[in-house]
Amino acid sequence: MTKRVPLLELPLGASDTRVFGGFDSQSQLKPGYVGLANRGYILISRANLLDPSTLARILDVSEA
Repeated sequence: MTKRVPLLELPLGASDTRVFGGFDSQSQLKPGYVGLANRGYILISRANLLDPSTLARILDVSEA
């Protein structure tokens, strides 16, 4: 059986919480796109429209 590799498309204007995850109102950890794509791919079609600090963090995570 082959393992499926996740491919997620990052929506335009995604916040840091949506990209990297965070806690909801009941203090439950909600994974972001980075966590959901665990060892998969995140498609960023318009990277130039992301906040520069968010893009820098995505690049840092991708190097790890």
